[in-house]
Amino acid sequence: MEVNEALTFLQLTPNADTDAIVDRCEEICFEIKDYALRNTVVPQLFQQRIRRLLKVAQAKSTLLQHSQPTVTTPTIPFATMPVSLTEHLRWYEKWGAALKLKLANAQNEVELIAQMEALVQLQEHYQQGYYTHFQAVLDAVEAQEVKISEQQDSGVLIQAIQQLELMGVAVNHKLNGAIDWESTGAAQQYLVPLLTEAHRIHKWMQLQGN
Repeated sequence: MEVNEALTFLQLTPNADTDAIVDRCEEICFEIKDYALRNTVVPQLFQQRIRRLLKVAQAKSTLLQHSQPTVTTPTIPFATMPVSLTEHLRWYEKWGAALKLKLANAQNEVELIAQMEALVQLQEHYQQGYYTHFQAVLDAVEAQEVKISEQQDSGVLIQAIQQLELMGVAVNHKLNGAIDWESTGAAQQYLVPLLTEAHRIHKWMQLQGN
């Protein structure tokens, strides 16, 4: 990145000193960190902000005349779909909380990039596994109106699964056929959040394909 491009990107004047450059980079990082901590991980939206952080790192490196640090994304132990949906959700909760904590403690744009990239990988793996679980029944269920950013709380989904299991409606293992809505009765209230989340992810996957 050239000096003029770096100054334009950071909205700085040619006489900006080191403190002004660092302060501006920190300002952008704070804005993006705040967004990442407050919002659902929508991969496309996070990736947009990761690209912006990469430009921050490039501009800072150019203006301060030092080499750009290497981004090292944390390693997440991805595995095939766990035995049950509950296990999948608990795994997602555990790693999501750990990565968000590291994100909150990130000190610069390079650390932010690393944690946000890991969160995107985690989210994509979670959504793919969740969608695979419900894929066989979605066509038989009326699509729910839901925004991609309105993710169902994992704790609520786990509680719904537990209630359904107690009522004799097995949803904890991969569903291979349509749900018989007439036989679910009172259990439908617990199926709704689970299927709403499946439809949200399906909508995200359709956008990915476009």
